[in-house]
Amino acid sequence: MRRTAIGGTVHPPGANRHRLGSFVVTGPDASEIEERADALLRRVRIGVEPLPVLVQASSASTSAIAP
Repeated sequence: MRRTAIGGTVHPPGANRHRLGSFVVTGPDASEIEERADALLRRVRIGVEPLPVLVQASSASTSAIAP
C-alpha cells in the first residue's frame, strides 16, 4: 500500500495492491461490526481536484499530414 500524509496528493494506482486506504473492524458480533464500520465510513472524507494540464494538445491539423 502506498502512503501519503493527510491532505497529501494521492497518485493513480500502479498495481492492484495500491489502495487509497483500508481498515479492519472487529467486534463481538456481525451487527456490532457493521455499526463500527459504518461509523468509520462516515468519518472518511475524500476531496478531488483536477490535475494541472501539463501538456497542451497540438493545434496542428490532420489535414496537413501527407498521404
